[in-house]
Amino acid sequence: MTKPKITKKFNFIIQSKGGVGKSFLTYILGVKHEDNKDTYLLDVDGSTKTSTKQLKFLHDQKRIGKIDLLDKQERIARDKLFGSIEEIAELSYTNYILDFGAPECEQLPALFSRDVNQEDLKAFADYLNIELVFHVIIAGGTAYTACVEYLNSIVRVVGKEFKIVVWMNENTLLNYPQQIEEIHEHAKILELQIEKFGDVLTGSVFDIRISQIMQRGLGLEGIDKSGQMIRVQMNKLTRDLII
Repeated sequence: MTKPKITKKFNFIIQSKGGVGKSFLTYILGVKHEDNKDTYLLDVDGSTKTSTKQLKFLHDQKRIGKIDLLDKQERIARDKLFGSIEEIAELSYTNYILDFGAPECEQLPALFSRDVNQEDLKAFADYLNIELVFHVIIAGGTAYTACVEYLNSIVRVVGKEFKIVVWMNENTLLNYPQQIEEIHEHAKILELQIEKFGDVLTGSVFDIRISQIMQRGLGLEGIDKSGQMIRVQMNKLTRDLII
């Protein structure tokens, strides 16, 4: 019997270390897909709700939602996670981008090893005819070790059945060539795909202006009003994103 063709993809943007660029990656993905009616974005950060604020430009299109996964004990409610995915999969969109908060990310490895193993998770995805992809952010400097440890924990619990993509935050790795080399070597051993994002010079005019635009929850309209150079640089940031 031929397996049905997978028609929907759920992209999990994850990293338990805070401040490494998850919400920035989600924002530029939101800008990239602002006019793509097949893409739906979800804020899975119950504490800061950063993406809900930064992606305000998608509210009128009703193409951004939120999921509160943590229970009163600040633990991921397993049934809520899978129930939400099952419910969302019934929508008409084909591409889903989920920005997980650091507290939620921290609990995913335990959830997928203790409550639901990857074989069961794969059976769940197959039942819904969806693909789950885990996009793990790696930042440089003092955040590097924690980021890599988290990547390893995700590989252990879902790496056999699911695609994992390593995302290097270029801005944070600018002065750490050794860490960049280590990431490439590590990914090669684990047979993981590497992507890059965030090639923004800290303190530059573009950095300051984009930060202001994000804080106001503006998309392409705000970027266009900021001038040609801002528009060109944003296009450069978004054009090669694989999600």
